[in-house]
Amino acid sequence: SENELWPFFTLSKPSKTLTVLASELKFASSRGAYPKITPALFIDKKQKKIIADNPEMPTPQEGEDICPLCRLRAKPIEKERCEICSERIQGRLANWSNKKENTIWIDEVADKNNRIALIALNFDLDKWFDGTMAGTIYSQTYKDWKGSKKWNKANNVLRDSIEPNRESVYRIVDDILNDRNSNEDRAKLLDTFFEEGIGLNKDSLETHLQNIEENIGADLNKENLATYLFTQNPSPARLYRIWKETEEFFDLVINEITDKIYAYRWKRIGFSIDIPELKSRLKKEYKDIKNLEKSSLIIKISGLDPETLLVFHDRNGKFYTIESLEKFKFNNKTGEEAVKEALKQGIKHLALEDEPEKNLIDVGKTIKTEKNLYFEKYYPLIEINRSPLSLRFIVPALDSVKIIEMIAELYNERFKKVLGKLPLNLRLLVAKRKFPLYILLEAEKRMLKDEEFKKQTPMDPWWSVERLDEHYSFYPTKKIDGKKYTLDDLSPLSRGKTFYLYPGYFDFELLSATTDRYKIYYEGKNRGHEDHRLFSGRPLYFHQIPQILELWGILSSNLSNSQINFIEKALTSKLREWKNVKDENKENTFRIFAETTLKDAFGRKWDGLREETRFFLISSSLNMLLLDTINLFTHVTGVPEDE
Repeated sequence: SENELWPFFTLSKPSKTLTVLASELKFASSRGAYPKITPALFIDKKQKKIIADNPEMPTPQEGEDICPLCRLRAKPIEKERCEICSERIQGRLANWSNKKENTIWIDEVADKNNRIALIALNFDLDKWFDGTMAGTIYSQTYKDWKGSKKWNKANNVLRDSIEPNRESVYRIVDDILNDRNSNEDRAKLLDTFFEEGIGLNKDSLETHLQNIEENIGADLNKENLATYLFTQNPSPARLYRIWKETEEFFDLVINEITDKIYAYRWKRIGFSIDIPELKSRLKKEYKDIKNLEKSSLIIKISGLDPETLLVFHDRNGKFYTIESLEKFKFNNKTGEEAVKEALKQGIKHLALEDEPEKNLIDVGKTIKTEKNLYFEKYYPLIEINRSPLSLRFIVPALDSVKIIEMIAELYNERFKKVLGKLPLNLRLLVAKRKFPLYILLEAEKRMLKDEEFKKQTPMDPWWSVERLDEHYSFYPTKKIDGKKYTLDDLSPLSRGKTFYLYPGYFDFELLSATTDRYKIYYEGKNRGHEDHRLFSGRPLYFHQIPQILELWGILSSNLSNSQINFIEKALTSKLREWKNVKDENKENTFRIFAETTLKDAFGRKWDGLREETRFFLISSSLNMLLLDTINLFTHVTGVPEDE
């Protein structure tokens, strides 16, 4: 990694439980600060030995600055990147040349408004790795236990009939832990909780109880033993399955985007120019074609709108367009057909991307291309990273909302049994195609990074609780910090009851300038910037994505862009005007104003809306979901046609 990544090692004390895994991972992430880390050995979270010294990174000298890609090494000011980063780009170019159905060109992913969208997803698995969430899923229900084949063994021990419920379990567990009872009876009772034979008898009882206590990692009391017998334990196999589930989900997301969103793929144009032909048209100082290979170039064509076209010269006179073509117009044609028609006119202006006005072609000469034009299909998606914990990729901004909608549907289906326990966070950032990628990624890291977004939230279930698998239907009714849940803390899901859940979050931002990234910060669970506090409810919950889509569907199917703009301006103006007003009737007054504004915008259509739709619109005006929705669809991901 050219001294960019340095390993370090941690050692923990021997343990029969796997709860140490989560704390080790958390400690590792706190010490693994990228990029300048010195390898060291940590034993029980204390640094014991430095394994090697981190070499000094060269500091910029006169005429140099820091490479914007690695942000480590020095480079000449006139160059875009350092030598090592340039070598890596050449490697990516070689891979692309062999598999051009993908793209490495951000310009080729931009939409017709020249915007790109960075979508970042991450799971928070901390409470799964430490066993907390696994302990809320039942390995067997009370009915399973009561109906087991081994139950007959207990009939000779129990004096009274019992019901399959928690109270009966506690009664029997009390008898198991009561050493005044015979070991034979205690062993028979304990054996009823295990589906398969584990060799329980009066002689092995104490050994089994001791092993259970070591696995629990806590006192062997009634509550802990009952929880151990009825809920899942964080075994290596179970943790691996969780890891694989999240990994496979991200694989599914990418596959669904390519197979469904971009089933027909986008098109680039390739063309070849005979080397002698190319040399004969270039100015004398540029006739060494090798200097132009692996270079991005600008073609200017009169009548093409926009006038400039970005291409890449691979080698031996092979050229490819490397920007999206949908936005182009030429002679009543649009998109790739317009560009193809324009290229048929020949090339009179060819320049390096960094010097677009410096024409390499001799005055009065034209490079002919009309016989060598062809289309290649590609997926307008650039994957940045994929792991079981996170996924980041770049897509056209105009497609970002339908991709987010698809992600929400896939998540709700694949993880329907653990909603509220396995949160997925989604971050969306939109920028112009020439926006520095490293700043875009830095802005993404600022989103939803605070510890507040990892905490439980008391709330009602937002999903349908009917027909849920009994093993997955128990949820926490209280907040547990640093402890494990017992059966007393879990209750079957039901409407109208508050549970302590882990919701996912959704936030988005349009970056118009590099300094906009500093507007991304939080105070508690709310955005901290003044404009966000006034006009936005962000971040939103991940499960609110369908509400946003529904809200936009109501607006776009009933109103013009100018009417939607009217609603936005009216509400934001009033909110700004009243921001310092302190009045106990302020909220009710604003509600009346919002309803009046909506009635004005919808006109006669207002009375034709269903009552619940009107209520949805008004309530969304009060909690800022309406303004966030308008912002997302009109300013962040798209530009209205009539603007």
